[in-house]
Amino acid sequence: LNCRYCNKEYLRHMYQVLTPQRLYWLLKHLYNNGVRGFLISGGFTPEGKLPFHAYLNIIREFKRTYEVVISIHPGLIDVNEARMLREAKIDIVDLEFTLNPTYTSMVKGLGEKAVKKYEETLNALMRYGPSYIAPHVMVGSSLGLLGNEFSEIDYLIDYDPYVIVILVYTPTKNTVSENDPIPKVSYVLGVLKYLRQRYRGEISLGCMRPWGSYRAKLDRIALENKLIDRIANPHLKLIEEYDLRIVNACCSLPKEYEYLFT
Repeated sequence: LNCRYCNKEYLRHMYQVLTPQRLYWLLKHLYNNGVRGFLISGGFTPEGKLPFHAYLNIIREFKRTYEVVISIHPGLIDVNEARMLREAKIDIVDLEFTLNPTYTSMVKGLGEKAVKKYEETLNALMRYGPSYIAPHVMVGSSLGLLGNEFSEIDYLIDYDPYVIVILVYTPTKNTVSENDPIPKVSYVLGVLKYLRQRYRGEISLGCMRPWGSYRAKLDRIALENKLIDRIANPHLKLIEEYDLRIVNACCSLPKEYEYLFT
């Protein structure tokens, strides 16, 4: 897919498997070394799909034997694929969601009409997918243009997910996004405030947000004003200052699974 802000850069830091059997060996090796949570992710096809079909039987078999949590970035899927994920005992779907044609076209390379596919994917997962669907909203994905974050929040609230994860568009070195604009901290805080006012579930500030002084400022203000319930990779000083409880897992982890990671 070669997303504008990734262009395979993030894939370099992931374990790679090319066959179902190799996935099983990798999961077992990591489990034997203390790992209890796994994220199945991209690369994605040019259509924005993760080619997961051939691996679902292995995942289901592994889940029968070992007490683990498995989440997935499936990309764009249909009703049958949503059912397949549920039947494979996938625990969590971390779903990037957008209503922004600028983002689907200029950043994802899927074209403006892909917005409809994101709507269809969310609906399929919420109706037929695994028990925990964690929508992710990316603030600033319009590359400096007026975004759709508030309408995306309104759309998601109708589905009442257990958590909504907020991400911040982050340009990546060595990609075409390197000099892209990032949203002002004040704008991100405005999105968080709107979400807090409108949404009764948990709000998570996800791992994708700029580093350095930007992150330090955003994290501190969000915590001070109680705009978030969870935060991925905060600064160590903030952990101590706000007495944050550490859970060594993804920020979308449902509470019922926390015992495996604390």
